[in-house]
Amino acid sequence: MNLKFANQILVSLAAQGVRDFCICPGARNAPLLEILSQASGLNVLSFFDERSASFFALGRARRDRRPVAVVTTSGTAVAEMLPAAIEAYYTNTPLVLISADRPKRLRGTGAPQSIEQMPIFTPYVEKSWDLSVDDVCDIRIDRLKPYHINLCFDEPLLTENYSVSSFDVAEPQFVSNAHKTLKPLPKLSKTLVVVGGLSSLENKNIADFLQSCEVPIFLEATSGLRSHPKIASLQGGERIVTRMIESGEVESVVRIGDVPLGRYWRDLDQMNIPVYSFSNKEFSGTDKSEILTVDLKEWPGLPLPAWDWSHWRQQGREKEQALQGLVLEYPKSEAAFFKKFATTLAEGESVYIGNSLPIRLWDLVSEDSRPVHCNRGANGIDGQLSTAFGGMYSRSQNRIVVGDLTALYDFNGLWISSFLKSQKSDVELIVVNNGGGKIFSRIFANPIFQNNHQLNFQAMAEFWDWNYSRLEDPSLMRPSMGLGLTEWSPDEEQNNQFWQRYDELWKN
Repeated sequence: MNLKFANQILVSLAAQGVRDFCICPGARNAPLLEILSQASGLNVLSFFDERSASFFALGRARRDRRPVAVVTTSGTAVAEMLPAAIEAYYTNTPLVLISADRPKRLRGTGAPQSIEQMPIFTPYVEKSWDLSVDDVCDIRIDRLKPYHINLCFDEPLLTENYSVSSFDVAEPQFVSNAHKTLKPLPKLSKTLVVVGGLSSLENKNIADFLQSCEVPIFLEATSGLRSHPKIASLQGGERIVTRMIESGEVESVVRIGDVPLGRYWRDLDQMNIPVYSFSNKEFSGTDKSEILTVDLKEWPGLPLPAWDWSHWRQQGREKEQALQGLVLEYPKSEAAFFKKFATTLAEGESVYIGNSLPIRLWDLVSEDSRPVHCNRGANGIDGQLSTAFGGMYSRSQNRIVVGDLTALYDFNGLWISSFLKSQKSDVELIVVNNGGGKIFSRIFANPIFQNNHQLNFQAMAEFWDWNYSRLEDPSLMRPSMGLGLTEWSPDEEQNNQFWQRYDELWKN
């Protein structure tokens, strides 16, 4: 009965668009693995680490805009899927988390490999099913959120002979969260527009709206619109936005797209300024913002009265010019590495930028207009490499830029290297090695926050059979082919001087 039960579940998922399965083999999920090993029409990838498998599935689900399943055995293996489930929840990504379980009668007994699996993902899944072989398997996936399917298998796990036919994989049919009709807003005045992350399907429509606006617009790099020729965006980075908000001149803020990257967005929590967030995700990102869930691909925009912000535009340009001068003055600083990197990218290259300092440096200095990939749901550093690997295409050059601690944290993510080689993927994994979590050096004086180290990443590359190079001068930057790990080693003294001068720039 176990194989028949497993087959029913998998057939139902395939009929709803699931064609990719990231499996983590164990004993309890043997019926599912047996069916998947014989099934045709499905893509099955094997992992030993459930956390890496889940983040890989997250990246693949985003890439293909369809649900991807992760299959684990019972016990603590199930808990390893929680970080990816959280990220999927906050980014509207359809992960299907399939956990095998021991019979329900063993719950609460402390029996081996038996834990309370059902409530683990609450509240980060749209729905959960807790099923045994005799239950009716009515599983429906109709929203862009993660789901949990818990399947109880009794022993003996594999007994009957079961003939598996090919699986018919349908196109997924999702119900959008976005509302078509919005309630009337109060008349807005002296509005600042902030544009966060947008997909390539959204930013054209948003660009058409922004071109008609005569209000200050701050485009984060993740919007993919920063170099748009017809949008007069506010320059000067997030500091100019902070200065505008603190001046008291801004009377309302409109956010479009994902929750913004900059510190200024958190600072709005302390301000008495109305904030309206237009996004396809139902999260405001602050307790001061009203969320208006819309389909940004079709959103018609809203009237925003023009106001004179020319003095802010001029100040932003001056600060931007000064910033670019600092990049030239300190050519081996982290900012200089990111500036050079942005100018070396060719059309069609896919870029993934990791949390937490890399995405901020990219946003500070890059003028590249492509939408970059990133994990900005929960802002964590876990699973970054696996997410990037899951989201890449074999036919393009893929660049991944992460910090040193982020790379170490997802060391197991490189398990997928043999698959990447089989796909003839060109992947350059760039690790910014500044000796720890240096973003905290600008926040806290106590070095305990930084996790300082003196490691290098050559051994990591050799362990996974990747090409390795170390770069101390960004002017010598060249893209690698095949699977290559490039370690960036910024000059610590130049880097410290850059940030000191950058802070001084904003004191007047």
